[in-house]
Amino acid sequence: MNRESKRSDVGRLAGAGFGLASHALILGGGGYALDQWLGSPQPWLGVTGLIVGFCLGFYRLIRLAGEFE
Repeated sequence: MNRESKRSDVGRLAGAGFGLASHALILGGGGYALDQWLGSPQPWLGVTGLIVGFCLGFYRLIRLAGEFE
């Protein structure tokens, strides 16, 4: 494996890591905003969005890591 290919792989994995964080923040924030808009006393939609965001991010990360075998 050449040096340029390794850099490309590291960049793709770093992008997946940022994707993990962004999925969680976007879906968690969206759920929290819906909770505020609906006047919910507990932030259940925010917590649910955060969990779903992490699951989607980890799924993408695992699929990408599987391509490197």
